[in-house]
Parts: sequence; C-alpha cells; structure tokens
Amino acid sequence: MTRLRLFGAGLAMCFLAMGAIAPAAVAAIAMGEHVQLKRGEAVQDDFLAMGNTVRLLGDVTGDVLAMAQRLDVDGTIAGDLFALAQYINATGTVRGSSRLLAQSLTVAGRVERSLTAFGESVELAEDGQVGGNMLAGGAAVRVLGAVGGRLRSYAELTVIDGTVVGDVDVEGNRLELGPRARVTGRIKYVGREPAQTAPGAVLAGGITFVQRAEASDGTAAGRRPGLGARLLALLKSASFAAVLVWLCGGPVGVVVDVLARRPLPSLGAGCLATTLVGPVFVLAMVTVLGQPFGWLAVTVFGAAYALAALSFRVLFGSLLGGKLAKRFGWNLHPVAAALLGVTLLGLLTQVPVLGGILAFTGVVLVTGALFILLKEALGRASVDVGQ
Repeated sequence: MTRLRLFGAGLAMCFLAMGAIAPAAVAAIAMGEHVQLKRGEAVQDDFLAMGNTVRLLGDVTGDVLAMAQRLDVDGTIAGDLFALAQYINATGTVRGSSRLLAQSLTVAGRVERSLTAFGESVELAEDGQVGGNMLAGGAAVRVLGAVGGRLRSYAELTVIDGTVVGDVDVEGNRLELGPRARVTGRIKYVGREPAQTAPGAVLAGGITFVQRAEASDGTAAGRRPGLGARLLALLKSASFAAVLVWLCGGPVGVVVDVLARRPLPSLGAGCLATTLVGPVFVLAMVTVLGQPFGWLAVTVFGAAYALAALSFRVLFGSLLGGKLAKRFGWNLHPVAAALLGVTLLGLLTQVPVLGGILAFTGVVLVTGALFILLKEALGRASVDVGQ
C-alpha cells in the first residue's frame, strides 16, 4: 500500500515536471553537458535547464524546470521548482513550492510554500526550512530542519529530529524521534514496530501507533517480494519480450525508429494521450451509443501501452547495444536487444520511486511515438484519397 502511494505520487510529480512549464512558454532554455546560471546573473522569466550537471547559483523570477544527473540550487527562485535528477542539493531559496524527484536529495535552504520530495534518500537538513506542508517518500526520510505545516512521510525509515508545527502522518517500517524533535501537532504512525523516542523529544500532541498487519508467512504486509521472486519475474518478463520481438519485430522496429528520430514530439504526444484517455473514456461511456467506443478506446490504448513498454525496452537495449558494438565490435539482434533492455530496466526499476518513474516515462515516450505513427498513417491515407 505504501509503494502504491509512492508510485502514484511519483506519477503525479512526473506529469507536473513534464507539463507544468510548457516549452513554448519557457522564456529561457539552457541545455548542454554542464549548465550553470552564475551567481549575480538573473533570468527574468521561467527557466528550463537540462544537462549532465546543472548549477543554479543566480536568480530566476519565474518557475524552474530542471533535469540533470546532478542538480545544485543555491540562488533564489521566485516561482516553483520542478526537478528530476539523480542527485539534488538545494541550499537556495524557493519562494513558491518545490517538487523534487531524485535518487538522493538534500534540502538545506528555504522553501516558502510546500515541499514534495521522493527518492531513495530524502533529507531536510538542519538549516532547511519549509514554510508549508511537506510530503516525502522513499527508502529513508530524514527531517532535521523545520516544517511550518503538516508532515507526511511514506518510507522504510523516517527520522524526525527537527521541528514540525502541524500534524505528522508516517507510514513505514521504522519511526525514530531524535532528541531535537519538536512536534506541535499529533503524530499518527502506521508501522511494524513502535516508534523509538529519544530523551529530550517534545511531542505536544502525543503519538498514536497502529501496527501494520502481518501476512500469512509472518512478514509484514506490503513488504517487497524477495530477491528470488524478483529475479524470477525479471526472467519471465525478459523471455516474454524476446518472444514478442521475434514474432512482431517489424512493428516494434518501426516504433523504435520513430522514437529515435522524434523524441520530443513523442514525449508531448505521450503525455497528451495518457492524460486524455481517462476523460475520453468517461465521456464515451456516459451514453449507450458511446459505450462500445469507450471500451474500444480503452482496449486500443491498453494494447498501445503494452507495445510501448516493449518498444522502450528494445530501444534501451538497442542504444546500449550500439555502444557495445562500437566498443567491442558486437552486433546485437533485436531479440538480444530486447533481452538486454528488459534485464537492465528491470534492475533499474528496483530503485524506489525513481525506477518506477523511469519505466513510466519510457512508456509515455513510446505511446507518443505510436500516436505519431497513427497521425502519419492517417495523413498518407487522406493524400491517397485526395489523389
């Protein structure tokens, strides 16, 4: 249940990160291996930054969308911050809200409104301040600074050794309250074992502990399956992908080619399609005449989604195979590329939250490529009819 909430929140953040700042509305765009907004420099509108390393030391008067392997924020952002990176270190000031996705992230600056942060390791440092609510999730969440509103944490381990003015809701395996913990509101903790409270902690609203139910095998309900079960599932997925590529290599190859040629349009079309499928289904189902169309739309989208997942794995394996081919002189068959892509993505998706976002983003990309193919086919059909 915890991981379902984490994944759902991660998907919501993925949409926010991809769609909150439309490319056409971004006044400044910076892309490259190393992107830096120097101290003393200023962007007088929204700012999109993408690179291996992104350092934002100057000021931005609008919103910021940043994607990088490593992101450092030490300036002032007047709007909101949306960031997707492997490592995030935010020591500056965000006058709006921050929505962060990373493997490891640390907030040691000030967020004047709300903070939403998901990753394997999430930390609000001692100097970190959140003016409003904080929502966090991952393997470990540490709150060492100050939260001016409500705190919600969904993590294997949650550590509170700072100040929280509002209520606290924690769900996970362990909750530790350090000697510097100052919680004004009430604490509700759903976990496997009672919270560990250090001497000196002040819990003004008290704490309510709800023990998580145990499964029939004696393990906590909701715990991740064991390594053997995960490896078996990975083997099944890889074998299934290889068979499908062997049987349907042509269509998969076409989708992979479109995605390689038009990645950005594929991303936009995929986001649009994924966002609209629900409303279209509901509108189609409200009338009797619309029911067949609604079920047909869902069936087609489901098939496209499955093909998209497979195509992304083939593309991932093909790209890596190309690197290996150049280095070692290998030439991967599409089936081998599918096996390689499924295996590597299967390993990456074991990273909490970030792995799920990576897999979902890939599916969105290839779903967009499928809709681009459909549009091109309809365009060719109309030309043929006109002739």
